[in-house]
Amino acid sequence: MFSIGFDGLKGFAKDNTRSISLMVDRKALNDERWRRGLQDLFTRVARESGCFFASAEVARRWSWNGRSLSANLSLAEPAFSCHFSGIWRGLPPYPQWWNWFSTEYLAGVEPYLLGETEHYEEGTFYSWSPEPLDRDELTKRLPDPTKPWIPEELSYGLDEYRRPGIPAQKMPPKLRHDTQEP
Repeated sequence: MFSIGFDGLKGFAKDNTRSISLMVDRKALNDERWRRGLQDLFTRVARESGCFFASAEVARRWSWNGRSLSANLSLAEPAFSCHFSGIWRGLPPYPQWWNWFSTEYLAGVEPYLLGETEHYEEGTFYSWSPEPLDRDELTKRLPDPTKPWIPEELSYGLDEYRRPGIPAQKMPPKLRHDTQEP
């Protein structure tokens, strides 16, 4: 399963993060035309909606029956949820195939981006590879796979229910809550 998520603040109250998601059967991405089309959709939505972060990842152990996606939720990887209860918690603690970073986030992550980037006025599209890769395949591409893909203080932590409940220590000022650094 391939999942795309967009998060932005445009048109919402300061503390309300909103997201849009789309799930696609990974097999469709074997066709380069589908990948190019989805990348175009991904960057257009990110740019036009004022996203500060967007992600596209390959989540494993999902199946497509021709009409819908399904999974054994105790085995399947959930797609990244960047907020909890409408509040932004930070970047994911693992790499994802595609990312969109607003200009506010880009300065903190750009030195760690190892793939291809496309810069726009509104932000930067980042891709680890032409073909879709899951988080373990991406982690293997890191210079040191035992270390985080971006500075740890930019990533959220998981609470006791494995939700993104522990906010990142650092995030852009407009996304911060009182307990985080700029």
